[in-house]
Amino acid sequence: PRALQVYALSRTADKEAEARGFGASGFVNTEDAAQLAALAGSFDVILLTASGRAPLDPYFTLLKPRGKLVSVSLNDAPCTLRPVPCAPRPAP
Repeated sequence: PRALQVYALSRTADKEAEARGFGASGFVNTEDAAQLAALAGSFDVILLTASGRAPLDPYFTLLKPRGKLVSVSLNDAPCTLRPVPCAPRPAP
C-alpha cells in the first residue's frame, strides 16, 4: 500500500511553516516554476480552497493523468481555463 502524502500549495512561501505545522508532508510555491516542473504529473487529487483569483493552469499541470481537481472555493469572477493543461497526457 502507498502512504498518503499531503502537500500544501500556496502562491507565497511564507505559508510553508504554518502548513507543515498542520501536518503537510511537503509544500509547493505555485509561483516557483522549478517546483511546479519537478512535481508535474505527480498528484492524484488537489483540493483547492483558495478564495482569490489565482490561475488554475498551474494546478492542472500537477495532476496525474485522470487526476482530480476539487474546488470548494467561491469566486465572484468567471473561471477561465486554457484547455492545454487539461489535455490527456501519457502516463509516466
